[in-house]
Amino acid sequence: MNKFLTFITFLFLSGLSYSNATAGERLEYQVKVAGVDFGTGVLFKKDKKLYGELKTNSKWGSVYAVDNSMASWIGEAKTPKRTEIDFRMRGKHIRFDFTYPTQKTVKITKWRPHRKPQKYAVKHQAAVYDFLSMIEDIRKSFSFEKRSYSIITGRRIYDVNFTQVKEEDITTPVGVKKAVLYSVIATRPGSFRQEMRVWFEKSPDAVPLKLVGNTKLGMFEVSLVKRLLEGSK
Repeated sequence: MNKFLTFITFLFLSGLSYSNATAGERLEYQVKVAGVDFGTGVLFKKDKKLYGELKTNSKWGSVYAVDNSMASWIGEAKTPKRTEIDFRMRGKHIRFDFTYPTQKTVKITKWRPHRKPQKYAVKHQAAVYDFLSMIEDIRKSFSFEKRSYSIITGRRIYDVNFTQVKEEDITTPVGVKKAVLYSVIATRPGSFRQEMRVWFEKSPDAVPLKLVGNTKLGMFEVSLVKRLLEGSK
């Protein structure tokens, strides 16, 4: 479940946009595993940065504590200028700082407690995104049939492929919504492969509504429970 949580935390919990329609947006999510409340996710914008957070609740925190966060600065080309990731999972703590000299090159600094920082660079054949900039790109050019991204999470780069499945009405904690369902397949060289389904609202803002996948513990579900815009209550 560790690989899945590391990946899924920021794949879905990174749905903010710099567009005027969603400036000052705050999205709140409920996370369930095997039908049981697992934790909460929050997305918001502050000081021209985008933030995503995922935390386990008190029940799960005693056996599988997660407190992950991410911040991203997105450039004019819609690819990231800088990314900060803080993983706190099951007693382990790792921080990453990514900078992007070019769209295909990433300089990485990795910190662990009581160790010297590690610095290295990664070059790729295609433009590299973080999770926030990927979802930003999806929301700005929504309702495509297929799209692929190269996503960095550390040393590893994942291939993430979206394929539109159908349009449908779905019932969510925020009401019945017209949505577009996408099949998502994330892979990397070796044995990692994760299949998921994600629903975006069929609207100009393309709000991420729901994500479903499977883990060894059962089905993993993330659902939007509240959306706030600047000035709203």
